[in-house]
Amino acid sequence: MRRRRQGIRRRVFSSVANKRKVITLRARKLYREANVGQLEPVGLLPGMNQPETRVALALTELHIRYEAQANVFGGGQLGGAKLDFMLPDYMIDLEFAGPFHNTSEISARDLLRDVGVAQLGYRLVTLYERDLGNLKPRILELLGTNYAPFNTAVP
Repeated sequence: MRRRRQGIRRRVFSSVANKRKVITLRARKLYREANVGQLEPVGLLPGMNQPETRVALALTELHIRYEAQANVFGGGQLGGAKLDFMLPDYMIDLEFAGPFHNTSEISARDLLRDVGVAQLGYRLVTLYERDLGNLKPRILELLGTNYAPFNTAVP
């Protein structure tokens, strides 16, 4: 008797119409645990949540100039949007998309923000919870080859 491969379940269905047995394979779902719970808490910066604070600290350590919570089209008070991190040297809007971005209200705000970012000529780059474990390498990967810290002298 052959051994079953681990991770694959075999199901046998009897087809009523054809009077024959059909064997199908179905892969078992494998879930990775989120590494967010393994990160040690950091002191919150004003106006930011825990993940946004981590991104701000990583940008500071990488010597990347940013403007946090920048207003577009009047900001939150006038029905506009706020950018999480505007990187003017790279023309990038760095956004953190947490689990709260799945709601319809936040999705509508994100749509307005995307229009504002495009009109300003910025490129939208999104970070997710899975990126928090290796944040600095991920930010450098998203910036691409034109990364230069702001305190470096250019000849």
